[in-house]
Amino acid sequence: MSALFRAPVVTVVALLLGTAQAIAGALYLQDVPYLSLLLFLAALFCLLGSAKLWRDNCFESRFGLAIVAVSTIAGHVLSLTVGLPGSELQPWSGVNAILSIASLALAVVLLFLLLPHLFSGEAPEPPPTDLYSG
Repeated sequence: MSALFRAPVVTVVALLLGTAQAIAGALYLQDVPYLSLLLFLAALFCLLGSAKLWRDNCFESRFGLAIVAVSTIAGHVLSLTVGLPGSELQPWSGVNAILSIASLALAVVLLFLLLPHLFSGEAPEPPPTDLYSG
């Protein structure tokens, strides 16, 4: 799959991950406000990274989205094993379980889509700047 075909797929996965993070942030707003803030920031970075990837298809957008995916995976692993600071282990019930599984799966898919292009060393072909050039 070429880099130009992969960019829309990665953009859609990143936007879905950002949506899941924003919904989870809204659910945690009353109980754990600092976690809600972190989830809203992750959603914002997903939105900005996917917009930059859609427009420019550059290394920086891929690297930023990879950081969001790795931090999402690490956050879920830490919340399920050790627990978050100031709270108990997160329960796996209802909407919390569905959002956790969905965002963890989307983060893993996003990371697997991004990793081949992060370490390949080849730059994607830049978009044409002159629309009338032949």
